[in-house]
This record gives sequence, structure tokens and C-alpha cells, in this order.
Amino acid sequence: MAILNCGDKILIAHRRLFEGDSLRFFLGTVTDYEAGVMKIEGKSCVQDPATGGVFIKEDLRMKLYSLQSGTILAYTLPASVSIDELEFMGHLGRLSLRDKSGFQLDLAEQFENMPGSAESRKWSLFAP
Repeated sequence: MAILNCGDKILIAHRRLFEGDSLRFFLGTVTDYEAGVMKIEGKSCVQDPATGGVFIKEDLRMKLYSLQSGTILAYTLPASVSIDELEFMGHLGRLSLRDKSGFQLDLAEQFENMPGSAESRKWSLFAP
């Protein structure tokens, strides 16, 4: 069984390597996968420096990513998610990827600002 298959939906998060680096993501569908290298068709997502919001660009791109590079985080998304209906939402300094059907992926980089008790922060990675 392969780790990734053609048709898998995926979110790539570029690791911020330096202070001041902006958030960058790539959202798309795996079109090929071999030996740790993914070919993905999708859309780039960039942070607006003026508002801090993350916006999905309209143009489709084909990109290659190596899972072994150490500079990306790869999140597989449920098959039921429609990539065209996903949007980045910010609330109380937290960023998440959501759709209208109830899917939510918390993209927070730190634990400190999670809402709720200390116990819920300890065990809940996906805040409602």
C-alpha cells in the first residue's frame, strides 16, 4: 500500500525558516507519487502582508514536492472534501482550513493560544 495515491487531496505547508517569513501553502490533488516525490496539481496560497489573511490564488499550477526535504509539512485531506470549497479562516490569532460541510483543520503553529482549559489544550489538536 502506497503512502500517497493519485487523486489524494493534500495541503502542503511550507515551513517558516526565518523570523518574518510569511505563511505559504499549496492546496491540490496528487497526480503522481514515486519514491517520496509528489506531483501535485493545485493552487498556491499566500499570506497578505497587509491583513494577515491567507488567500488562494486562482491559477492552477503543477508542482513537485519531496517528502524528504524537511522544509514542508504535508497534510492529507479527506476524500469527501471539495478543494474548490476550502478557505482559510482566521479567528483570535488562529488559522484553520475549513469548508462549508464542517471539515476543519487547525493550522496553528503554537499551543499557547488554544481556547479552553489547560487539559483541553493538552489533548485537543482540532478545536471546534
